[in-house]
Amino acid sequence: MLTFIARRLVLAVPVLLGVVFVVMLTVELIPGDAVALMLGEHATPEAVARLRDYLGLDKPLLVRYVGYVGRVARGDLGRSIQQNRPVVDELADAWPATLELTCAALVISALAGVAAGVVSAVWPNSLFDGVARVGSLFGLSMPVFWTGLVLIVVFALWLPWLPVGGMGSLPHLVLPAVTLALPSLAMVARSSPSTPCGTRPFPS
Repeated sequence: MLTFIARRLVLAVPVLLGVVFVVMLTVELIPGDAVALMLGEHATPEAVARLRDYLGLDKPLLVRYVGYVGRVARGDLGRSIQQNRPVVDELADAWPATLELTCAALVISALAGVAAGVVSAVWPNSLFDGVARVGSLFGLSMPVFWTGLVLIVVFALWLPWLPVGGMGSLPHLVLPAVTLALPSLAMVARSSPSTPCGTRPFPS
């Protein structure tokens, strides 16, 4: 297991390097000047030139790419343009909420998914089994952002049971955690060890 994890981590490095290069190349090919957009239409050419020099955008793409990768390797993710703060600080502020949401989604997907798989295995071809199949197909097929919007409309607007945003309490965590957990829940439910393999396909 440790060897598998180590191999995956090593293989993730060239993938990340490739993604960074593709993103930078895409930004380079997009029409328009990002610096002029940041400063506004009334910016002087001197101000645009100074900001381009400060951001390193006056250098060739490969030079900027190598420099960025080197800074990231040292833990320097740059500064946020909007907040004018180090990106590391921005990530640190968001990390507790992200960790809380991820753990809640994992718990929901594991407990509900295993329970649904066990019940479907004990009572195959029952009403619950049929509903579980359709629900699993729905959970795996629907985009998370669409599912989140539907849950907001139903449980926050039509039935004002849960808040739309915020954090710090269980009601605020329910909608985003359930939304994030649904795809994993569906996968766990249909691949539970208690479900007989080969006899429970997804509906066509």
